Order: sequence, then structure tokens, then C-alpha cells
Amino acid sequence: MPPKLTPLPKNLAPPPEDWMSTRFRKQDHVLLYAAPNHTAFFVSSLAIGTLLLAGCYSYAEMVLKDPPANSERPKVPYIIKGIGGITVILVAAFGTFILLAPVKMIKSITAIRQPAAHHVPGRIPWDLRVSVKRIMPFAKAKVLEVPLQDFALDRNLPAASGNVGFISHPIKDAEWFTAAYFMGKLEMKQGSALSRFNRSLINIWPGITREVRRMFLRDHMAYVRIKGSGNFKLDVQNCHMLEAGQILHKLVKVDADAKAGSAWRAMLVRVLGDKNAK
Repeated sequence: MPPKLTPLPKNLAPPPEDWMSTRFRKQDHVLLYAAPNHTAFFVSSLAIGTLLLAGCYSYAEMVLKDPPANSERPKVPYIIKGIGGITVILVAAFGTFILLAPVKMIKSITAIRQPAAHHVPGRIPWDLRVSVKRIMPFAKAKVLEVPLQDFALDRNLPAASGNVGFISHPIKDAEWFTAAYFMGKLEMKQGSALSRFNRSLINIWPGITREVRRMFLRDHMAYVRIKGSGNFKLDVQNCHMLEAGQILHKLVKVDADAKAGSAWRAMLVRVLGDKNAK
């Protein structure tokens, strides 16, 4: 027989007041971060990465594979095959790197008040609900429930956002900010359909160049490490944050090791420069 569970007392005392609870007395859900629209970034990454991998396959078929016995095409020398093989490996790795650019991109971060029964003494009675985008279109976002101590940023988010364009919402509008996002009304379309179409045409080329650069260097992206789940990307450019990211920064710890190391990115940064640097 299963062990008998001791029922929780009905008059369980609430946890002591903390700075989050005193600022958000009427809210059990507080939106801290909402990502920008990544449609162009996702499409560009998938298209360019797929083209590079398809080109690698075609090149390998043409250079590395020996022609049939009855073919008039001469055999490729081994030295050329060796050079071609190295080229295929490098370009395939590059294409894979671009394909992985949209992977593990955070969609939103929400602070969730924990019930009194789940409160651990000495800790703020709030957890983070992290929504992660999926690459496949129309796929439901993955949701992670993360204790505050298991969430780490690789930088001081308010300080790192000083040279980045984003939308900040004051604490007094936190309830509206949270409700508007989950009702899908945070990004309101402005102007007529014709004016929006004209703006999109004007911004096509600047948008493409910006997204292509971001595929290589991950410009204006912070990195998050979640214990047991790995590293994630937090896009600061054009995002929405509560109080310029100060609330999120105060809740979590900053750890430079939260950023996944990349020798390939380090080489590109030396050549092209790093827009994330202050």
C-alpha cells in the first residue's frame, strides 16, 4: 500500500513579504520580457543554411564520388578529392551553424508567484516561466518552469542594453503589459494596410542585412543558462522589457559562463567586430 500522506494545514501562514510581492500585490503573473518578431530571422537562417547544405551535397556528389565505369568523365585526383572533402566539411559546418541560429530562442519570461505551500524559507516565493520558440512554424512554444536560483544571465542586462533599441514598460504599467501580451495586443498594427506595405518594402534590404549579420555574430543577444536545460538566447534588440530589464536582473544572477563558447564566433568577431561590446 502507498504511504499515507500528511495533509497540509488549512491555516498555513503566507510566506514573509519580499520585494517582488510588495511591488506586485495584485499580480500572480508578471511579464518581464517579450521577444521581438523573429519571422525574418527564422526564414533567413533556414533558407541560407539549407542552401549551403544542399550545395555541399551537390559538390560532394560531383567531386568526391567516382564516376561510373562507363562514364566519359575522368576520375578526380586524390589531392583534389582531399581539398574538396575539407571544403565540404567546412561549408557544411558553416551551414549548420546558420541553421542553428534560431534554435533555443526565448519568447517570453514571466515571474510566477508560488503558493504558500510551495514556499522555501529564505527564498523569494517567485519562479520564472520561460517560453522558448520552436523552429517549425505554428508550433506551440516550449514552456519551462525555472526556480530563480537555476536561471543565470551572461551579462548585466540593463547595462548591456544601453546601445540597443528596445521598448521599456514602467512598473506602474506591469499589469497592462502582462495582459496586453497574453491577449496578443502588445504589437498593435499602425497605419493603413497600404502604408504598412510601403514601410515593409522600404525596410526589406536593411532588414535582410541586419538578420544575416545576426546569423553570424548573434548581435544584441544575451545568453541564458538554465540548470538542467542548457543555454538559450535572449534577443534584446526591439524586445519589450519591464523597467528596462532591471526587474529581471534583480531576480536572477549574472554569470559570464552562461554564454556558450564558440571559437568560430570569436574568429568572426575579430574580423567583423562585436556590437555586443560596450
